[in-house]
Amino acid sequence: QDNKLGESVAHLKFSPDGTKLAVATVDGQILIFDVSPGNYKQLKQLEGPNSEIQFIEWDKRSMGLFAGDSDSLGWVFSVSSGRSKTFSGSGDVSCGCFSSNGINILMGFLDSNVIMWSISTGEQISAHNAKYKDLRESSGSGVTSITTSYLHPDVGVYGNEKGDVVLFRESNGELLHLFNSVHKEAVEKVAFCSLEMLLDEEDDKIKGNQQVDKEIDKTQATNIKQKLENRQQQAQQLYQSLPHYVASASLDGNAVILDLKTNTQRGQALIHEAGITCMQFFFWRLNSKQTLIPDSNTIIQSTLSGGSTLTNKDAPILPILVTGCTDGSVHIWNASSAERIRMINAH
Repeated sequence: QDNKLGESVAHLKFSPDGTKLAVATVDGQILIFDVSPGNYKQLKQLEGPNSEIQFIEWDKRSMGLFAGDSDSLGWVFSVSSGRSKTFSGSGDVSCGCFSSNGINILMGFLDSNVIMWSISTGEQISAHNAKYKDLRESSGSGVTSITTSYLHPDVGVYGNEKGDVVLFRESNGELLHLFNSVHKEAVEKVAFCSLEMLLDEEDDKIKGNQQVDKEIDKTQATNIKQKLENRQQQAQQLYQSLPHYVASASLDGNAVILDLKTNTQRGQALIHEAGITCMQFFFWRLNSKQTLIPDSNTIIQSTLSGGSTLTNKDAPILPILVTGCTDGSVHIWNASSAERIRMINAH
């Protein structure tokens, strides 16, 4: 479908449920497209930003979008209604993400600050911000990439201009570990290697610690909440048996895998012939035909239900890292062995 944009596209991101695509431009436009099979069309243009979009992030339920612009503003949108809340930062915004529990947002700035806000109240969580003074003294550089993980409660990671990777506690800013000078240039991207649960419509009734929808009775609400808690517990148990990795990537052409169980770098750096601009983790598993299934949700659902015809439940789960470079190449890596599985010259 021909949907012309006023300026160059700066960011693209699919929603976690795979049904929507967010497109952001350098002049502040944010468009939402329906990309479900047979329904390719523009759904909405989100109004508000008037300057270049620095990042866009979906929430885990594909209902909210978080964006930061070059006016140092953070925008949290309800995708269905288009309504938004704004959050004003301390300097040039460079990156942002939802908190691990989904009820707060974090933004990183080139003045080395990281700030956390409550989405519901709009208030800055000051204790969190005050603790980041210690992190700035430890790493001494502007924040360039930040992320959290649903299955790493209260833990975040960011990279900075100096090439450091910092593991921290969201709630109070405690420095958990500093991976010093991992890269020669600024960290372009950080990512958790984590399984994310596929939550069904019933689970959408429960959002973190927020109040249960008043339209359902207390008994039904209790049953739904218990179901979600059980599924989260099962996913946590599954995750304990899997690698706990964080990856960082830089324009220096290196991607590094850090083991959170030992707080050490895992193997040698993954060397690329060009600078790395993007990356993402997947978990792959062999199906009955010995074919890799690159779908984290399939693994979760199959494991929790005792297996299915599509998935070999007893086959090993492989953590896969996919990286994209400035020369147009795409690289697929086995994150456990640091071996390159394939390189695709896509552009």
